[in-house]
Amino acid sequence: MIININQLRAFYYAARLRSITLAAQELMVTPPAISMQVKQLEQNLDIKLMFRDRNSIRITELGKVFLEKCDKIFKEINKLEKTEYESKMFSDYEDRFQYFLAVSLLFMIIEFFIYEKKSMFMMKIKLFDR
Repeated sequence: MIININQLRAFYYAARLRSITLAAQELMVTPPAISMQVKQLEQNLDIKLMFRDRNSIRITELGKVFLEKCDKIFKEINKLEKTEYESKMFSDYEDRFQYFLAVSLLFMIIEFFIYEKKSMFMMKIKLFDR
């Protein structure tokens, strides 16, 4: 029994949206592809998850239980993706601004060493004295 993530996703969207056509639009595939994935999932699990009528879907009791499990799975996947994205953004942020920090630190050190000389030079120049 091998379950494919695409089969789970096809069942999840079809059951949640109660339409194979809407699930296909959501996943950007054709309706026959959704139907085939759900059928393969049902064959792999050897249970009937939903009944298909001409224009609607009825989920079986086992299908409702399986839908709850799929919901937990996809929430966990989304949480993992969000965590991974946030850590990637943080590392990109760190890498991007280290150069500016180094340059500003260099300017601060230079300013520290030449401040005395600059002050003495400015005292010699008397712009506003008569």
